Amino acid sequence: MKNEKNKGLHPRSLHNEKYDFNVLIKSTPELEKFVTTKQNGELSINFSKPEAINLLNKSLLHHYYGVEKWNVPKGHLCPPVPGRADYIHLIADLLSSTNNEEIPTGESVKGLDIGVGASCIYPLIGNRTYGWKFVGSDIDSDSVNSSKSIVKANKNIKMGAIKLRFQPEKSNIFDNMVQSGEKFDFTMCNPPFHASEEEAELAAQTKVKNLERSAKKNGQEIAQHNKNQNTFGGNHNELIFPGGEVEFIKSMIQQSAHKKPNVLWFTVLVSKASNLDTIYGLLKDSQVEEYRTLNMQHGNKESRIVAWTFQNDAQKETWSKKWSK
Repeated sequence: MKNEKNKGLHPRSLHNEKYDFNVLIKSTPELEKFVTTKQNGELSINFSKPEAINLLNKSLLHHYYGVEKWNVPKGHLCPPVPGRADYIHLIADLLSSTNNEEIPTGESVKGLDIGVGASCIYPLIGNRTYGWKFVGSDIDSDSVNSSKSIVKANKNIKMGAIKLRFQPEKSNIFDNMVQSGEKFDFTMCNPPFHASEEEAELAAQTKVKNLERSAKKNGQEIAQHNKNQNTFGGNHNELIFPGGEVEFIKSMIQQSAHKKPNVLWFTVLVSKASNLDTIYGLLKDSQVEEYRTLNMQHGNKESRIVAWTFQNDAQKETWSKKWSK
């Protein structure tokens, strides 16, 4: 097992500098009404306001990635762009490790996003950054339709570069989504982290309190939240799975063994470090050829990606040859 540590955002991240709100407002003028001046004179937004979060991410996608038309329907997860971009960059590093340290770009690289959500965030960033093709899958038809609308609305995304598929069988992760003979260079997933409604609610309340504390410290207006309101949104399918993330990942690992010939690297985001030993044990039981842990940090938040492959070194080398064609 390899353990690769990153401090802060990825070196290739477009978000390593502080937000330039004057520039972002030019991309998304409606953001301006949420921008305030902190006590130290810096511009910021109140991160406890859901609408402000949505518009910030919309402006980041527009300014840095050329995604002009983007919105997340109310009640769905509004993902923070910098952290999602880091997942994409780490996958690029992962692929380069089997390609003589050269990042493969363009349409010869294809990824599968499990749980694409209503935002289509990973395919958008991956396609606009590296030119990769994507399939995004979801068990929620509204999320699939939302992502389809986003892709269709952005004319600079080539026809067929991002495809969306509805998963009718909730217990299936790869079946139906990985079609006969289809190959993916990687799969990725931001799984539901919570085991119950109560756990999700407690986490949301804690996050809101922390954000409101920060807003008060900076002299900003404190947003009023309902008991069940989550600043970053998220419906039941996006946030909750019986047994939490470790049970979801367990199912993912078991099902990945049935798609050995179809995928080079399987990856999944793991929010709780305490689950790693269990996940490593499951991977060993599945007799994977290799697994790695790729660490991420965004501010005070730490997370990690676990990646595994059933391909041996010779198979990896053969697989990577198609990227240079």
